[in-house]
Amino acid sequence: MAAPALSIPTLSTTRIEAGRLPVFDILRAVAALLVFFYHYAGLVAPFTEGAPLLDAAEWIAARIGAIGTNLLLLLSGYFLAQNLATGRFPYLHFVWLRVVRIYVPYLTVLALAILFASLAPAYTRVQPNALNWRHILEQTLLLPGLFPERPFLTVTWTLSYIVAGYITLPLFGIALRRFDCRAPTRLAVWALLVMGNLIAGLTLGAPPVRFAYIPAGYLLFELQRAEWLPHHRPGILRWATGICLVALLYRALLDGHLIGDHWLGFIAQLSFIVTGLIAVTTIVFATIVLQSRYPAQGQRPLPRRIAAFGRTGYSFYLVHGPVVKLFSLLIFPQIARHALPAATLWLAAPLCLACAAGAATLLYFAVEKPCRRFLLGH
Repeated sequence: MAAPALSIPTLSTTRIEAGRLPVFDILRAVAALLVFFYHYAGLVAPFTEGAPLLDAAEWIAARIGAIGTNLLLLLSGYFLAQNLATGRFPYLHFVWLRVVRIYVPYLTVLALAILFASLAPAYTRVQPNALNWRHILEQTLLLPGLFPERPFLTVTWTLSYIVAGYITLPLFGIALRRFDCRAPTRLAVWALLVMGNLIAGLTLGAPPVRFAYIPAGYLLFELQRAEWLPHHRPGILRWATGICLVALLYRALLDGHLIGDHWLGFIAQLSFIVTGLIAVTTIVFATIVLQSRYPAQGQRPLPRRIAAFGRTGYSFYLVHGPVVKLFSLLIFPQIARHALPAATLWLAAPLCLACAAGAATLLYFAVEKPCRRFLLGH
């Protein structure tokens, strides 16, 4: 039996809500959970040091968890490419909608975090200069990440990349469309932007190498649009899974110093980052193929619940860091003080996750969703 034709998800308008598919919301949910466990593992590690199994689990969580942020960055580029492909693209209007949608919830959380730090400095990890006006202005302008500034909220790094991508990268897409460039030219431009970003980031320190995930999202969309990917090949999902696993294994071996990182120097660093891009790209590609081949699966109860959580993914991304940090300051020392088993710290993870999800739901319905409705005019 022939494989069903692949229907590439596209946006019908430039509206923020356009083109929403369960696969993307599920990916957002997965990304949010990976980032949560990444930060949880990092803060719980000092309390569990010396427990071999927990140390190993935390090492794995730290390595795999970073994929969550990279997924969000690549999806941002993919969505931008979708918007550009719709035809009419009001650049200034689009940037205004996206930046406001990001800023209103972010500034809400930033203001609450600063207020909490002012009222209860003993329960925060505030640096001596963290609350001066210069530092607050840096956070407001999303300078950490793009420049060597210390973030007050860890998500500021990622948001700085995304906003910079929204402002700069559509200009390349508009130019390619204006000159009516064909698929090979478009693919070459986005591939050069990805590789140029990586090489400049490694050699010059700017732009940050993680920024490359955003043009990589453009590249993935263009590969699908030009039908250069073997979507209909019977074993394509197995191939994508195998490539992803090999890329992750290579990164784990290199990151764990099991094969050393001195053997090729710059080439080793570049290959480490490129394999990360390959792993995340194959994850997104495979999930889109699954969505196309089995669209009804997205309506089942479990995927629908995961997708519902994914719709609050941005709010969760904003608030999970402060919640985990608060746990690490209030709960973790109490567990250690009472000499409870180190595993107890990880048994508290579901409670921490529930608190973060509850705070995210409140932020979503109180701030993010009303902001989105206001921007869309309904």
